[in-house]
Amino acid sequence: MGLQPLIFEDYAPDLDPLSPGACQDMGNVFPVEKGFRVLPALAKLAGQLPATCFGAFTADLLGTPTIVAATVDGLYLDVSGTFQPQVTGLMNTLNRWRFAGYGQDIIGVDGVDVPYYFRLSNGVWAVLPGAPPVAAIVETTDWAVILVPPNSQEIWSNLSDTASWTPNLAAQVYRIDLTTIPGVITGAHRSRSLLAIYRQQALQCGTFVGGQIGWDFGQPGTISLSVGVAGNECVINTGDFHYFVGPDDFWQFDGYNLSRVPNHCKEWFFRDLNQSFVAKIAGRYDVLRDLVIWHYPSTASGAGALDSYIGFYQRTGKWFFGRLTIDLPMPTPVQNSLHATTTPASAVMLPDHNLYVYDELNAVRIVSGTFITSNDFGDRQSVWQTRRIRPGFTLYPTPSASGAPPARVTPLNQMTLNGVAPTPGTQVAISDDGWANLLNTARLQRFRLDMYGIGEVAAGAVDLLQGGEV
Repeated sequence: MGLQPLIFEDYAPDLDPLSPGACQDMGNVFPVEKGFRVLPALAKLAGQLPATCFGAFTADLLGTPTIVAATVDGLYLDVSGTFQPQVTGLMNTLNRWRFAGYGQDIIGVDGVDVPYYFRLSNGVWAVLPGAPPVAAIVETTDWAVILVPPNSQEIWSNLSDTASWTPNLAAQVYRIDLTTIPGVITGAHRSRSLLAIYRQQALQCGTFVGGQIGWDFGQPGTISLSVGVAGNECVINTGDFHYFVGPDDFWQFDGYNLSRVPNHCKEWFFRDLNQSFVAKIAGRYDVLRDLVIWHYPSTASGAGALDSYIGFYQRTGKWFFGRLTIDLPMPTPVQNSLHATTTPASAVMLPDHNLYVYDELNAVRIVSGTFITSNDFGDRQSVWQTRRIRPGFTLYPTPSASGAPPARVTPLNQMTLNGVAPTPGTQVAISDDGWANLLNTARLQRFRLDMYGIGEVAAGAVDLLQGGEV
């Protein structure tokens, strides 16, 4: 048959593995216009919390980038790269902390303790004044601060976060009953000037009108009575769009229109997802790379730890996937202050309780776990022989410090039974002429490309010959 195109098109485990460009596995790579690129190594930005991170947030308070974090019972502030404790010994023993920025304030809630706030001019965390209700969710809009009490069907709204929270029409402080739709509120997110309220199987959206009503949930109104989210962090808010993991698929919402996000991985994802901990899914938005990413607990995560991630590139809709155990992601980019030029960087809290950023200028190279696996070549009847393979690099990986070959290819074979896990063959380094010279025979063959250093791969070629039926 001769040369066949080697295409890295999309993470697509739901398609027939013989589909051209349907990548079957990957790690530490992300989609770009040309194909896929290696993620930069993580660099420590701030640390260290004394225990597992239960919440992290960043906001630009009156032009001052501010990072806060929480353990289950304490609130911390990043000061020059060190998380300094400000409030400890709180009552919370289980819940995530949620945060929102409003003017020069960051408000934090955990569903057990009274709400707290950090004011830039004060420089410390303190109890939010005005006798607000205990809340499990906080959100802010152009018009108000929103608090959602735990396991409730109501929202509280106040034009000023530090004024009295006693309902008062003249002061436009509202306690709004939303029991017309069944189910407790699981998420609240602004959508430009609108407010979207999520339940596990419902979504409604309201407009602030003030007066006797406060928030009018008749416009835009009820969006769905079957699609919602299990937890607040299932929703990734990019500003103009909400992307979220629903009960059966990945969804997109713009304040008025709800639609599925096209993909070829949702069947595989819901099998891989630990269904006992769906509410623990937590998303982040990587502005620099235009990526929408959900961290989730896989079936291998017995205690519900976030050990995997899946996401897509907004410009092309290409998907990607990987394994990485973290405490929590930072939902929005932080200001990467590790270099002279400050840039927005996507960040995660790792299990060592430090905050790390994906740092494009990081000189450290990832030494393992960076790979992408192609679709299958051959067919399910005949035996095929591969003589060589040439990945199409648009950026050849930077050689590792060890001097080992920066790119290598491993064939993964199915010979007898179809539909079983493929067996790895012998790994081969890529030669100076760009070819990985190997002699490999099987009915179905896919190829794993390991990269050691920042690289970018597009389309290449496989030299394949048909043998015969066996």
